[in-house]
Amino acid sequence: MSHNQATQHHSIRLRHYDYAQPGWYFITICTLERKVAFGDVVDDKMCLNASGELAQKTWTTLAERFSFVQLDAFVVMPNHVHGIIILADAQTSFLRQDPDSGSAPERLQASIQTKRSDHPVPSSSLGEVVRTFKGAATYLIRRAGNPTFAWQARYYEHIIRNQQELDRIRAYIETNPARWAQDTLYK
Repeated sequence: MSHNQATQHHSIRLRHYDYAQPGWYFITICTLERKVAFGDVVDDKMCLNASGELAQKTWTTLAERFSFVQLDAFVVMPNHVHGIIILADAQTSFLRQDPDSGSAPERLQASIQTKRSDHPVPSSSLGEVVRTFKGAATYLIRRAGNPTFAWQARYYEHIIRNQQELDRIRAYIETNPARWAQDTLYK
């Protein structure tokens, strides 16, 4: 196997899916080599250190940085973050008006048309939102005294397609600290 083949990465994104279209997305972003960087779980609760607080603060600014972004459930864990990002546009304004609506993902799913996207990632895409989060958090964390902090190059995403998935994922995020010892990302 050549060096290029050995270092070539295969995309984990859904082929031909346009990640700039409106949708509800479950995101997991891990630290490089899953190194603990954000604090510890104590008595089933996440206790953030300074880096964890900066990661959390950065996440909360995403809706301010991007007019088409709305945030839902989110948690900072010792070596990763989980969150739900909602991409909206003029046709999905109900997301901003009624974020807790039980049928919002189902209404949104009915309006989504999967289309081929062969162009570069647009600035209104999920990838751009995640890159901005990672870049801003890295800058702040390094500047605050953790100069070697880094994220893994990739992130995990799941397109939330209905209310049952949304409920299950919200519960997963909220209860993640209580399940830390069994978490697959636990080192």
